[in-house]
Amino acid sequence: MNKKIKFICEFEDSSPTQLSYEVTGPPLEQAVTKMEGQVPVLYVNKGACKVLAEIFAKLAMSSYPKGFHVHLGKNCDPETDEILRVVLGFD
Repeated sequence: MNKKIKFICEFEDSSPTQLSYEVTGPPLEQAVTKMEGQVPVLYVNKGACKVLAEIFAKLAMSSYPKGFHVHLGKNCDPETDEILRVVLGFD
C-alpha cells in the first residue's frame, strides 16, 4: 500500500552568497563517491539523502545565481575532503 509522505524544508534564505546545512552529530550521514567504469556513483544512506534533499530544496527555492556551487565533504562533513560539487549551471 502506498502512503503519502510530506517533505518540509523550512529555512532562512541566505542566498545569493551562502548555503548552510546541518548534520546530526557523530556521522549518521554516510556519503561517498566511487568511479565505476567511467561513471561517478554516489553511495548514500538515508541520513545523507535528507541532507542532500535539504541542499537541493534550498538551491531550487532560493535566488542563487548561475555558477553558485556547494562542496559536499565525505559523510556530508564540510571538514573532510570534497566528494561532490553541485553547481547551478543552467537557468
